[in-house]
Amino acid sequence: MSQRSSPVVALHMGPTPQGPALAAAWADGLVELHRPGRRDVLGFRPGPAVRAVAVTPDGALWVGTEETLIRLRPR
Repeated sequence: MSQRSSPVVALHMGPTPQGPALAAAWADGLVELHRPGRRDVLGFRPGPAVRAVAVTPDGALWVGTEETLIRLRPR
């Protein structure tokens, strides 16, 4: 797992077609997706402060801010 100087503001682990994945959102605005069996960590910065993250069974990553809800389909 990643280590950063910013605190974690949201965390979620859920099943995907490839196995469980972990999403973490940091107070500095970074969202990370950690996937099973992969060394690469996907990062995303939506701009506004992140309030929630969720990994869904279809492998999508949902990112919630105070103003919007974003659905990402990592490949």
